[in-house]
Amino acid sequence: MLNLDWSIIWNIVNILVLFLLLKHFLFGPITKMMESRTAEIENNLKDAEEKNRKAEALGAEYEKQLADAQAEAAKLVQEAKERGQKEYDEILKNADQDARTAAARAHTQLELDREQMLRQVQGNMTELVLAAASKLSQKEMDGEADRRLVDSFLSEVGEKP
Repeated sequence: MLNLDWSIIWNIVNILVLFLLLKHFLFGPITKMMESRTAEIENNLKDAEEKNRKAEALGAEYEKQLADAQAEAAKLVQEAKERGQKEYDEILKNADQDARTAAARAHTQLELDREQMLRQVQGNMTELVLAAASKLSQKEMDGEADRRLVDSFLSEVGEKP
């Protein structure tokens, strides 16, 4: 038969008591601590995922706002270009109008100057013709009547090509 030794039984009892004590005082708190730590990590992961989703949503919103801002900026630039082109066209139109007005004034002034010069030349020619006629006839000519005669003659000559 089997001979049982009391020391083996006491060792088994001691191991069982030690196991129960370890389970109650060591494994239980460690398990609870590990479960709470696991729950905390899971909560942190959930929070991180939620923050990631929020960050992605914010990033998408910022991208949309940036695209809208860029579109608005492009629109403003286009409007500024159109206004600039309109002002440029208006300035060119005004400059062309001013140039035409100045050219018309210059042409009018030129015609006036030409007519004044022709009158002066005609007056000078009248004086020369009278002086020449006076020298030729060796007598003084009647001023006013002769002047009218010479002016009439010069007018006829000036009208003929």
